[in-house]
Amino acid sequence: MENVWKLMSDYVYDEKQFEKMIDLEAKIAESVVFINTTKKSVIKSLFSSMPSRLCVVLLCRGVMSKY
Repeated sequence: MENVWKLMSDYVYDEKQFEKMIDLEAKIAESVVFINTTKKSVIKSLFSSMPSRLCVVLLCRGVMSKY
């Protein structure tokens, strides 16, 4: 999920800070369209990797191990 938020954040705030809420809302909506059309393979990859990443968490019992 964090990866998708990062994609959105990078797209929305690539230019400037917004002065009006409506401009921010429009850019967020635009980012959704952009991500859905150009980053579909990234989203699919993240989605398909979820089960294996969740299994790792379960195997570690939610405890972070030292790498």
